[in-house]
Amino acid sequence: MTNPINRKQSISLDYTISIPNVVKKPVLNIPNESLRLTQSAQDGFSLSTIWDAIVNCFNSLFSCFFKTSQSPTKDEIAQIAARNQFIWFYKKEENPLTAFLGNFHPCSINLWGMQFQCAEAAFQAAKFAPNRNLMQRFQNLDGEAAFNLGRDLSRNWTPTETTLWRNRNLRVMQEVVTAKFSQNADLKELLLATGNAYLVEHIPVKNRDAFWGDDFDGTGQNWLGRIAMEVRGSLGGTHVVPRNPQYNQFLLRN
Repeated sequence: MTNPINRKQSISLDYTISIPNVVKKPVLNIPNESLRLTQSAQDGFSLSTIWDAIVNCFNSLFSCFFKTSQSPTKDEIAQIAARNQFIWFYKKEENPLTAFLGNFHPCSINLWGMQFQCAEAAFQAAKFAPNRNLMQRFQNLDGEAAFNLGRDLSRNWTPTETTLWRNRNLRVMQEVVTAKFSQNADLKELLLATGNAYLVEHIPVKNRDAFWGDDFDGTGQNWLGRIAMEVRGSLGGTHVVPRNPQYNQFLLRN
């Protein structure tokens, strides 16, 4: 059957496309001026544009209407490091430019004869070693799903099981983060681009994580940031540096 519309012909159509506000204006909580905002949706669409978008973006409705953010470059990260002397990170919703430092960032990690989709999945799986049946359940999970499954499976741990995990969780995290940046050349390049900046997992709310992150106000131990700096040093960059006045000023502004 012949297509009744000739796309090369100029056609004037008297209709408008109504795009819901949730599509036109994705909300991001980004308090740091160093972040690059997600590109806004295009205002106008031609019939051919819509057709091409549907063909190319059938797996995601939202991606048909706005462009996705590109990955950060090492120059962008180096500029932030040089300007601020610290780099804070968390999930992409809070800081998309530096989310590669977080455990939820999607990347392939091979450990213990298994392949995981992010550092968080590998870390959560390690809680249940040497039970490979349980560990394999984390292989195809993203960070959020892996975190939730790990929490559910460990909810009824005995005090002894909890203590045993706490005695080795730092060693496991070191192994996971090392694998993440050594096995992915693009992420290694970005990590080394942080130079001698202080790296900190900045938690968006108080009392969520005082161990791996800074617990929002800097009172947390920031073990994930410290391990990231240790791995940076092991890969040829600058080892762990202390928190600095620039980071303290950042906390006061927030």
